[in-house]
Amino acid sequence: MGSRGSDFTYTWRTDELGFKNKFTNIKDKKFDFIALGDSFTEGMGVSVDNTWSNIISENSKYKIYNEGVQGYSASQMLGTLKLHKKK
Repeated sequence: MGSRGSDFTYTWRTDELGFKNKFTNIKDKKFDFIALGDSFTEGMGVSVDNTWSNIISENSKYKIYNEGVQGYSASQMLGTLKLHKKK
């Protein structure tokens, strides 16, 4: 905290798996897509409401689950997909 400057601080909530989504419980939710990615997908520096996955979900018929994590590589994204795709 503070390494990006004193003006870059924000808070957010995560779901039960630790991803930046609007809800906390995903057990009964159904999704059309999983958003895999790095800090851009996670929404580094913006509120959960302003992540691209949430904006699409709020403005279309598609429900997107955000599994973006800052600093993730392609191999880590693939591992995340393999771990969670059946859930």
